[in-house]
Amino acid sequence: MENRTISELIREALQQYQRREDVRQQQLAKLRLVLEETRSEADRTGAAKLTMEDINAEIASYRREKCQGIRRPAR
Repeated sequence: MENRTISELIREALQQYQRREDVRQQQLAKLRLVLEETRSEADRTGAAKLTMEDINAEIASYRREKCQGIRRPAR
């Protein structure tokens, strides 16, 4: 077993925490970018203007078609 001081253990724990935080920040940056792209696409396609009723109707329609085995064209 390795003999390490409390100071070394704490330093190692802090370094691991900082590495995880760096990864987390990178993931958040990617998420922000994807979210912004999604919002822009929704604005371009008009999806941002859909009401909850429209969305629910679209989902219900898809589920009915899925159960019946009907294929929809890609949008």
